[in-house]
Amino acid sequence: MVKKIAVLLIVAGLCVGAFFLIPGFSDLLIYGKDEKPPTYGESTLTAEEIYIDPNRVDPSYTLPTSSLVTLSDSGITVQGTGATVSESGNVLTILREGTYVISGQMLDGQIVVRAPRGRVHLVLNGMDLRCTWSAPVYIEQAGSVCLTAVEGSENRIADTAGTLFTDAVAEVPDAAIYSAVDLYLSGTGMLKVEGNFREAIHTLDQLVVVDLTLEAHSVADGLVGHDALLLRDAKIRGESGRDFLKSNNTELENLGYIYISGGQYDLTSGCDAIQAERRMLIAEGEFRCQSGGGYTVLRGFESSKCLKSGKELVILGGDFYLDGSDDAVHTDGLLSMSGGSYTLYSGDDAICASTLRILGGSIRASVCMQGLVGERIELEGGRISVSSQNDGILARPNVLTDANDFTLYPENALADATAEFHMRGGYLSIAAEGDALDVRGSLYVSGGLAMLNGPTYQGGDPLDYDGEFVMSGGTVVATGRSSFVPELPKGESVRLLSAVFTGVRTAGVYLSLRGDAGELLFALCPAEDYYTMSVYSCELSIGSAYTLMESGTAVGEEFYGIASDLEGAETVSSFTVMGPLTQLLGRTDIPFPDDYYEDEIL
Repeated sequence: MVKKIAVLLIVAGLCVGAFFLIPGFSDLLIYGKDEKPPTYGESTLTAEEIYIDPNRVDPSYTLPTSSLVTLSDSGITVQGTGATVSESGNVLTILREGTYVISGQMLDGQIVVRAPRGRVHLVLNGMDLRCTWSAPVYIEQAGSVCLTAVEGSENRIADTAGTLFTDAVAEVPDAAIYSAVDLYLSGTGMLKVEGNFREAIHTLDQLVVVDLTLEAHSVADGLVGHDALLLRDAKIRGESGRDFLKSNNTELENLGYIYISGGQYDLTSGCDAIQAERRMLIAEGEFRCQSGGGYTVLRGFESSKCLKSGKELVILGGDFYLDGSDDAVHTDGLLSMSGGSYTLYSGDDAICASTLRILGGSIRASVCMQGLVGERIELEGGRISVSSQNDGILARPNVLTDANDFTLYPENALADATAEFHMRGGYLSIAAEGDALDVRGSLYVSGGLAMLNGPTYQGGDPLDYDGEFVMSGGTVVATGRSSFVPELPKGESVRLLSAVFTGVRTAGVYLSLRGDAGELLFALCPAEDYYTMSVYSCELSIGSAYTLMESGTAVGEEFYGIASDLEGAETVSSFTVMGPLTQLLGRTDIPFPDDYYEDEIL
């Protein structure tokens, strides 16, 4: 009989497991039969992976069914069941599931959770707990733990530099709040956490923060969710000596991810501000991040990026002000940006990925060495402005390494010109001290408007590519020095308008082109002085008359040198397009001011 029961239990377990393997079954558990799980752009994170169980973050409680805990330097008192107090009076050990409402102040004490199963709810209502020898809150065992800050309350948890490991081999606990199980932080009150030993908050499983106002300071990492870090409508600020928000599971491919939906994040970090080992998805939120001291600080050997994800980074929206001594936004895999507003300062690349896909949003890379960097760069929409000390956009093969794993950047490595740049829509404005657009491969334009401002000296070109240039739509305007020689792109409808002006054209003065009916093809305000102008466009028609104009005042919308309309412009030249190539003002004997040549710098 016992064997029959055992067999039935095994069969039942296998059947349940089989249902979980059915595609979409796990989503039914969350959304129901008639609901479809949401999609998250190009993210591979599933609805199940980023699902936050409302029951586990529920901050509500009732006093009659709760145990009341009062902290004081004379000892801990408990009214209720489920917890014990040490003989010394300063260690509270929670042994059963339930709700524990904690208040009062203790300068040297500890809360230990050692419940074999179930949900433990720690309700902080004006609690100030510090510990000199270990983690003030040490969660060893439980089904899950929710830590709630009561509305209107201020709570503080802090360890000291003199903390000792309970397990020296595993080096735990290493945070002011340390958990070996899933930890949920919620409530509309305030929680201040100080990690004076290492981390502020560290959980070996999943860390979830919902609604809470959290201030964290740590000498090492700030908040670490080893398996996953999920944040929804949280308000988090503070400083960390190393990474601030982090998920770092390197053992399992589906873990080590971060999901952020809404909230406010004001983070200052010594290393990366937000770092996911594999995947990151940001739906919305306000972000003010400084990493590695900011762009004015020479970056060291350690990574000090603002947003960093190992394999995938998808941003659906949000407001970002990022200032990093390293890259502002970085992933070694796919980076997809479909919305949001970005102001970026970087001591290295503003945005770097293997595949970079920008679908929308407003991006301003104010200071950087290089603006957009990737092996494959695709611009589908949005408005992008870059001001760079080197290349504005660099499409190059992925970084290579030698036998000793020493990085060989494509500038120094023998690599095929396999990179690709695609522009299918949107607006692009580049001001570069190197090449404005450098493609170590092929360039494809089928839509959008791009303004490429090259350097004011003979050190780079507004447009440089190693493969083919194919154009089937859109307009590209390149301005730069006198020795730049444009080439007609491939394409049935593409036209090239080339001009060498009789004198230097001053930056900050609008340049526009109108058709014979007065229609505006473009109105651009170059950010660098220039002698040459090249217009690559599928909007120019053979046999039609056009007028090239200068100066004027922007009317309507203006985005970093790209205006929707102008008034008061003056005519520079009127002409008729007679073929694929139109040459204007063909003077070529003018040296560009401050030119330097190769023999002068070798």
